[in-house]
Amino acid sequence: MTKISVLIPAYQESAILPHTVKRLLAQMEKLGQSFEIIICDDGSKDDTVSVIEALGYPQVRCVTGAHLGKGGSLARGMMEATGELVFYTDADLAYGTAVIPRFLSVLEKREADVVVGSRALHKAGYAGYSFGRRLFSKGYRQALRILGGIRVTDAQCGCKAYTQKAAKALFYRISEHGFAFEFETLLRAEKQGLCVRELPVKIVKNGTSHVRPLRDGLLMLRAAIRIKKKYK
Repeated sequence: MTKISVLIPAYQESAILPHTVKRLLAQMEKLGQSFEIIICDDGSKDDTVSVIEALGYPQVRCVTGAHLGKGGSLARGMMEATGELVFYTDADLAYGTAVIPRFLSVLEKREADVVVGSRALHKAGYAGYSFGRRLFSKGYRQALRILGGIRVTDAQCGCKAYTQKAAKALFYRISEHGFAFEFETLLRAEKQGLCVRELPVKIVKNGTSHVRPLRDGLLMLRAAIRIKKKYK
């Protein structure tokens, strides 16, 4: 039986994590496969760790450490994941839980090493986003297209799945611990000749975003240029 690891990067998300975990448990139990849920805590100052421990679910654990950024916390979790297949999504479950079996199915059929969600491929992918968020997403996609190196249409989508081998290889000693880790890991995938497949996804719950479009957009663009130079 294939074991599945579900990773949730979290920073100061103790208020929503109990509900998130319960929804994930319900979905994973439907699949009838062995699984673990790993909360990748990014050095939260709230009670994230104690909240997860208090839930008392044997399939759920928290991996924590210094505050590095989303990429850094995910990398910690990826290194500790024990599943043959690894899925990650954001703490607010913005894309729902029904996407999980869709993504895992592609990996189980050995049709890809990495599965990437794409809002750009779904006609309602950005429904509910503010004008600033839509502009940020479109601008960043265009910038990555100009820089070149990856072929996916939505690098920043917080919904991806990997074989264990791919997850360990792509997240091992990543240099970008912030949001730009997505570009770095996908660029690594291209360089390593991994098969990357996209699936259309849409937002089903538009929660509070930690993204500041102008500031984060500029930081991510600078990081993308830095990454591209590193992996020439």
